[in-house]
Amino acid sequence: MLPDLTAITWVDIAVFVLCVSLSFFICCVNILTILVVCQTSELRTYTNTYIVSLSVTDFIVGLELLPTSFFFLPPTKNSVFFRNIHLCLLLNGLNLGLPGTSIIHMFFISVDRFIYITKPYVYQRLIKPKLIGACITFIWIFGISFSLLPQIVHNTQSDVCSPTIQFPIWYLFYSAWVVYFTSAFGILTMYTLILYAAFKQRKAIQLATGSLKGAQHISRSTARSLKFFMTSFGVFFVCMTPIVICMAMDYFVSTPPVLYNCLVILGLSNSGMNFVIFAVQNKDFRRAL
Repeated sequence: MLPDLTAITWVDIAVFVLCVSLSFFICCVNILTILVVCQTSELRTYTNTYIVSLSVTDFIVGLELLPTSFFFLPPTKNSVFFRNIHLCLLLNGLNLGLPGTSIIHMFFISVDRFIYITKPYVYQRLIKPKLIGACITFIWIFGISFSLLPQIVHNTQSDVCSPTIQFPIWYLFYSAWVVYFTSAFGILTMYTLILYAAFKQRKAIQLATGSLKGAQHISRSTARSLKFFMTSFGVFFVCMTPIVICMAMDYFVSTPPVLYNCLVILGLSNSGMNFVIFAVQNKDFRRAL
């Protein structure tokens, strides 16, 4: 006797409830982040413009997670997603495009911080609202294009709602890896150079004054300005890297569905973490809540 592919188990229900709850949480905290940053003068900085744009990305992830949660219920997966190929392509494309948009935001933030800390005079002369607007526009054009590309380049011979089956290997594997790991390497490089510059500055002040007091103050100030962004990237990298690797490796080694779904949820859950990190580490943000 063939198994009933539409039967719902308690695990399916638990995953569905978790995803719906996570969707609500992500949407709420990112709306709150946007409102707080926009309405608090201390937080309205050039760099936090990227944070607002990143929060919009995370908010869309929260919205996208709601229909995705129905994918984990066998009846809707078979009756809706397997029969509406473009809906399936849209959700799977967003699952790739939105994280790509997020990590490119973080790359631009790291470059912004690098210029601000290591070349402050260049920063004052170069970084203007128009430039930041152009950078954010580029990020969104890339993210939207990358998310919608599967509508054109998918496998038309299959009606199975699976990125491994639907997407060409150059899109899911090569392109996604290049975007993700190139951006991650760039971010790590920027923050490494920033910390190295801060260390050199500390040593120079120590040699000039013969005291560690001023040098320590500057080092702490630099660390505070970087702490949120480095923590945010670290959490993002930990949450997203497993599913990025898993989605690509699924071409070569079949991944158990339970593990695959858990990694997807872990990756998407990152979209609610920036609010938590901001609230813990930034007193102006906490005061405005």
